[in-house]
Amino acid sequence: MKRILERLKDYSAFIGVLIAIIIVSILLFYFNPTDIVAEMGVRNIYAFLFVLAALGGVSSFTSTSFYATVIALSSSGGLDPVTVGVIAGAGMSFGDSAFYLLGNRAFKAFFPERPKRVDRVLTWLEGKPKWMMPIIIYIYSGFTPFPGDLLMMSLAVIGYPYKKAIVPMVLGNMTLITILGIGVLLGIRLV
Repeated sequence: MKRILERLKDYSAFIGVLIAIIIVSILLFYFNPTDIVAEMGVRNIYAFLFVLAALGGVSSFTSTSFYATVIALSSSGGLDPVTVGVIAGAGMSFGDSAFYLLGNRAFKAFFPERPKRVDRVLTWLEGKPKWMMPIIIYIYSGFTPFPGDLLMMSLAVIGYPYKKAIVPMVLGNMTLITILGIGVLLGIRLV
């Protein structure tokens, strides 16, 4: 019984995110985004977006539904795209930070010694200018829809310092969501 409880603790974060995604999906299926904004109010929607970004934007599997939710809520009107970008970008970065920690801890637990592949990547990075990596992180997180969790886990594995990675990651996430919000306001079709 104790072993089962320990296994449930291991999956508690996953179960929590899954439940949040199911609730958001049900809400968006049955209710119009305009009605949700009207019912919750603009201030509460911003708090909802932060939590949704922290939970739903963190996974490779849930980031698509998160982007769709941001687009749907932004299209409802009443939301400032820059504020949406700042709040949701901060929430996404919060979730990505959890994956950095996870990648760091899991890698150390499974590999007490660093594999040769990681050493090759580190050697390659050492030969590059110091300013290059923050720009790559910003471009990846700010202009591609690829999940930030994979990037942050990879950075943790190669030992890239969190303090150097988080600023371009936050700015990139904020940029991406702001671009999505402005695109929705301008009526730009993404598909």
